[in-house]
Amino acid sequence: MKHLKTINLIIFMAMLLITLNIEAQTQVKSNTKSKVVQNNSIQKKYKLKGFKQSCCTGIVAYSLSKVEGYLKSEADVKNQELRVWYDTSICTEKQIKEAINKTPYKIIE
Repeated sequence: MKHLKTINLIIFMAMLLITLNIEAQTQVKSNTKSKVVQNNSIQKKYKLKGFKQSCCTGIVAYSLSKVEGYLKSEADVKNQELRVWYDTSICTEKQIKEAINKTPYKIIE
């Protein structure tokens, strides 16, 4: 019985250390992202063809999430517009446009 308690304690300690390590890595990433947002972020607005429903937002956001440097987006389906924030030191507007145009909702130039 004493060995079982010891094993449970070791497992608990290992899980705690893993959790703390993951939280520390997440905090480092979010601190880095905060600096990037302040220094190199840019916001662009795009008019999209067929961008009329809220489900469209998720499709475009998923495609944009694959672009390293993409920060966030806000949709205005009423006006068929999408605002995109991205880090200019990591990606280009061309990459953002390509990600949007991979979806069924193409940018109206």
